Amino acid sequence: SNKVVIIDDNSKKLQETDKKIAIQVHVFYPDLLEEIYQNISKMPYKYDLFISTDTKAKKSKIEQFFKQKKIKCSEVKVFENRGRDILPFISQLKKRIDKYDFVCHLHTKKSEYSDFGNNWRTYLYENLFGTENNIKSIFYKLNKKKVGLIYPEPFESIKKRMQIGGNQEWMDELCKRLEIPNSFNNRFPAGSMFWVKKEVLSDLIKNVQVQDFPEEKGQIDGTMAHAIERIIEVIAQEKNYKAIQIQNKTTK
Repeated sequence: SNKVVIIDDNSKKLQETDKKIAIQVHVFYPDLLEEIYQNISKMPYKYDLFISTDTKAKKSKIEQFFKQKKIKCSEVKVFENRGRDILPFISQLKKRIDKYDFVCHLHTKKSEYSDFGNNWRTYLYENLFGTENNIKSIFYKLNKKKVGLIYPEPFESIKKRMQIGGNQEWMDELCKRLEIPNSFNNRFPAGSMFWVKKEVLSDLIKNVQVQDFPEEKGQIDGTMAHAIERIIEVIAQEKNYKAIQIQNKTTK
């Protein structure tokens, strides 16, 4: 169904969980670490934190930052600047995905070519984390057998730009590799940040390679990274999971 689930203070909440949780963050812009920290510090459950970046200098900045915050990173790893936030996410989790039940992917989104980039990022963070109550409500839903993917309702100013664009070919290729039909219907986590069950990700992670991703040239469409962002809900549905769009109205 296409309705957005509004999460408010009356939403049902999951108080505790023994599920294994991984949060993977691609940090291209270390100046956004504080904002990321403000959000993930609301996590009421245990989790492992994995961070990818693209230079050694950024890596040591990140390590220092989290040391000061007394947060243990399971790994901060440098990957070449290729495949945006998606390839580092996949590469870093490739050998580990089976250890986890729930995975969150975030990145330091800034749109250099458009002024709403910062608002969009803040919106995504606040809907995926934001408050402890919001997270507990998300997990109440993610804990249900039928739910496989949870992400914020698309940001208002992006809605009219959401389409298959130049991504048809890569999406078809991905579906061929995963042996599923390409049933894309314009619902996807625009901005590629989400909570997901490992069952939705595992085949995808095993079926893409570094060479699928072009070198970084500021492409705004038509790459493997854009195709993966669009196909993740298709995969969830093919595996008989529901994808839920949420909006966080919790204030505390």
